[in-house]
Amino acid sequence: MKCEICQEKTSYSLRCQKHKNTSTRQCYCGAYLSKRNKTGKCKDHVDRSGKNNPMYGKTVYETWVKKYGKDIADERDKEHKIKIALASKTLWENEDYRKKIKDTTTGLKRSDEFKKTQRINAIKQFTDPRQRELRSIAITNSFINGTHNPDVINGNRWGKRGFDEYGNFYASLTEKNRIKYFIDKGYNWKRYHINDFEFRLNYEWNGKPAIYIPDFIIYVDDRIIIEELKCRLNGLSDRELYKAKIASDILPKYGIEYHLNHIIDFDYYSP
Repeated sequence: MKCEICQEKTSYSLRCQKHKNTSTRQCYCGAYLSKRNKTGKCKDHVDRSGKNNPMYGKTVYETWVKKYGKDIADERDKEHKIKIALASKTLWENEDYRKKIKDTTTGLKRSDEFKKTQRINAIKQFTDPRQRELRSIAITNSFINGTHNPDVINGNRWGKRGFDEYGNFYASLTEKNRIKYFIDKGYNWKRYHINDFEFRLNYEWNGKPAIYIPDFIIYVDDRIIIEELKCRLNGLSDRELYKAKIASDILPKYGIEYHLNHIIDFDYYSP
């Protein structure tokens, strides 16, 4: 007995194993079609443009606008972007996932020479005032628009970022409360800004150039105080201790006081 399609010899059936689910219908090119095929065309000639799909040529955002109106669509779009960003961050925290994507993207493992070149390029961009300005604007806008990732560390007050009711940026709830203290007491102060070159300190760490940017600059009468807030003073890293030593050694030479302060339970004191 032979298969009625390919004429291959079979034991007891009119179809061989390869064509047992194939019908006698054919595509216009002559290819036999599966019994489940509803298009009348083989896989090489079936229409894959998606024109029959209700969503063809449309975006999800356009559908939301039509269904809910622009305001709700904007809100949904914003929530969707935050959700995607958080999901992406969770994935990238997995070292196996990171390695898989990097190897797949580059097609090979990244060499030490490649990493060195990337570091050099990053340092060049960091020293470019225009690049620093653009990044500062982008970060500020992300917090204003609420598209930033709330980097909450162990659910405590460190890592909670945002803007207070007066538009002042804070990088933790401790800073937020410190800012409130300054405002309530009428102090002349400013939160250190990335584009502010007035009191930044350049130093080297492990042979690489770095910049020390403190938390606050406070003006009291004829005194200028640079304040750095830490959740704990014992257990500071070697780099944090090194930065504090540089600041405490250099700043007094210019008539500037340096305070490395430990804030506990938001119990604030005068500068």
